[in-house]
Amino acid sequence: MDYWTIALQIATVLALGYYYLSRKYTYWKDRGITGPPPTLAFGNLWDLLRHGQVKKELEWVKKYGKTYGMYQGFVPSPSFTTGKLKGMHGLMNRAVEKLGTYFDNQIAKSNGEMNIKEVITGFTVDVIASTSFATDTNTNGDRSGSNVFLENSIGLLDFKAWILLSFFAMPKRFNRLVGAELGFNMKPFQFFVDLSKAIIRQRQTEKDNKIKRTDLVQLMLDAFIYEDELQEKNYDKLTATADNDEHLEVDKKSNTAEGSIRRQLSENEIVAQCILFFVAGFETTATTLSNALYQLAIHPEKQSILAEELRQALDGVEVDSAEYFDKVNNHIPYLEATIKETLRMCPPVTRLQRRVGVDGYKLGGQPLEKDTHVDLAVYAVHHSAEYYEDPDTFQPERFLPENKHKLVPYTYLPFGAGPRNCIGMRFAYQEIRLCLAKIVRDFAFATTPKTKVPLEYNKFGLLSCKDIPLK
Repeated sequence: MDYWTIALQIATVLALGYYYLSRKYTYWKDRGITGPPPTLAFGNLWDLLRHGQVKKELEWVKKYGKTYGMYQGFVPSPSFTTGKLKGMHGLMNRAVEKLGTYFDNQIAKSNGEMNIKEVITGFTVDVIASTSFATDTNTNGDRSGSNVFLENSIGLLDFKAWILLSFFAMPKRFNRLVGAELGFNMKPFQFFVDLSKAIIRQRQTEKDNKIKRTDLVQLMLDAFIYEDELQEKNYDKLTATADNDEHLEVDKKSNTAEGSIRRQLSENEIVAQCILFFVAGFETTATTLSNALYQLAIHPEKQSILAEELRQALDGVEVDSAEYFDKVNNHIPYLEATIKETLRMCPPVTRLQRRVGVDGYKLGGQPLEKDTHVDLAVYAVHHSAEYYEDPDTFQPERFLPENKHKLVPYTYLPFGAGPRNCIGMRFAYQEIRLCLAKIVRDFAFATTPKTKVPLEYNKFGLLSCKDIPLK
């Protein structure tokens, strides 16, 4: 296809888009719903990119109220049981130990000063590499050399503004032509596709091996789904699990287990799950951990409370033991409160999107058509004085058990809520707990003259920043 043909297609798309938008951009106005005025082709995305997503959404809530209409380009807007997570305990702990060793070395080398975001990103790469891609890395220890996994990890999530704008605003055919079909950088995306396939094929040749690695790839290989549920598109009952008893227990209630044909997940299905899990869990967890350490550094009194509670609960307990796993994940209230308060103040995903699945659904009395997108401005909810007293202050105490009655349901949404919440939530909490339980007990964190208060976050995408200098 020559350049003139491509240019003609682009011109055609833009002309059709202009006509389409002139009609579509009255969608909310025709229904009596106010909201920010859109711009040609990009709707309200351009405002979000230019001024910052958090800033604009707070402004829009203040100006238009809790419910408002906006435009996203052309659009008016199973595997982690407790037992399986315990199996990943050892893999996660080895990554935590590598992080502690790196901190010791940095104290000796540079008086402990470092970009904590960069270092924690290295830790989460080690965790995701071992638990999802069966790859042993020592990212922080190997920074002097070339780390292909780290380079592609960062490259995959290095979103370009033009790619995002095109992905959301332009038709699929156009995005295929310009390489914006998935919204990702394609070279690192292909790296993870190839890596996943290589691991799957290696495991399949070793399927008779009695010692199995407890990671995401193996969970997916051991999983199965019921063919009749796929054919019926009965996705509410679709289950992928390595535990036959769990699956049968669910199906006995719905009377679908008997006579069902089951099959294992395909290679493409496993690859998709691995990449989805990586995208959802790598940068979000790194952001949460670095934000938690930042908040503890600028609130040393909170850090002291947490460190003391951790020492009382865990000193003398073997790190790889079931007792340690149970205490860290279930019995250290201030650790839990610190994590939840960090996620409240700095939710990595500032907006959740859902699609209306039926006709006739009403939101706040307003009927919405099927396939309408409904966005929840998570950051705005988390920083609403209606739900949280002094919402811009770091107060882990608001999440302690004795204050639970003060929390309003569905106003804490870092992982969403209800049946469509984040499937990786328990995995993420476990990783964050294990990391903080070790490093806050063994090290103290403080600000440096380079530390910015408050932090300057990315304008669009995850609520993250590349540099958080701490000591």
